[in-house]
Amino acid sequence: IDFKIKDIVEACFQIKITGKIFEKENRALRTGKHIQTLYIADAEDAIVIKRFERGALTLEVMDEIKIGDTVAAYGKVEFDSFSRELVFMPDRIDKIEEVRRMDHAEKKRVELHVHTKLSEMDGVSGISEYIDEAVRWGHDAIAITDHAVVQDFPKAQRYVEKINKGREKPFKMIYGVEMYMVDPFLEIVMIRCWKREDIVSLTLRQQAYRHVLTILLSLAVC
Repeated sequence: IDFKIKDIVEACFQIKITGKIFEKENRALRTGKHIQTLYIADAEDAIVIKRFERGALTLEVMDEIKIGDTVAAYGKVEFDSFSRELVFMPDRIDKIEEVRRMDHAEKKRVELHVHTKLSEMDGVSGISEYIDEAVRWGHDAIAITDHAVVQDFPKAQRYVEKINKGREKPFKMIYGVEMYMVDPFLEIVMIRCWKREDIVSLTLRQQAYRHVLTILLSLAVC
């Protein structure tokens, strides 16, 4: 039975899941055998696959599954007392061709809102991955708009220069940033110290930004 990973909420048998391997571990047991842990995810959820070295399933066979492989796993789900969570115990794992999204629009768009891994709690991929996907979809440009940081600009520039060496029409990198704006004079910082009852109110001025940060850090330990 085909199952989506998100639908696995209890132990079940004779099911099939598909997804991409994004991490793997091999751990040696006291017996000399190995246990392999594969982390598999689809577009909605993830689960741990555990399989043990035994019989025809040698260590070499186990190592054939690599990070980035798309697989179909057949087996059962059971509660693992060691990790205290549901895990997938496979009877068989097959590598399959990845079905990837494509942009089939006749007139291609340009993505103007992209967060990389430098946007904490928001982006999960590196800028080079986004550029590769945009190129594969036939886009001519992409923008980078991280939260208040620009550290990925040099990497983006070098990567675009690299891929443009083999392109007839150059791919364009658009540089942007999501900035946090405040009025030049605005009382917005209110700190109540743990040991005192007084309230400290600071007027933020653009030219005194560094000094304000120093004061806030010292007050935070009150």
